[in-house]
Amino acid sequence: MFASVDADGFLDVWDINKDMVKPIVHKKIGGDKKSLPLNAVRWSTDGRRLVVGDAEGYLSVLQVDADLAVAKIEDFENVTRSFV
Repeated sequence: MFASVDADGFLDVWDINKDMVKPIVHKKIGGDKKSLPLNAVRWSTDGRRLVVGDAEGYLSVLQVDADLAVAKIEDFENVTRSFV
């Protein structure tokens, strides 16, 4: 799992065990207001939250589904198999 943000205000969450080309989450951050460029994203140490920062210094904290936050043994094995 990894996350990325872009200048159009979108957060993408990727699970390369499911798809290496398309993110499993593509979410506009900021709701109905005008979106600001996003320039930072960090996972919490427990993997259950994402903090996203925009160009004006505002932060959004998002909760991650428990199924995504807790890695399974087969997840690591699948990734290893994909790159070997």
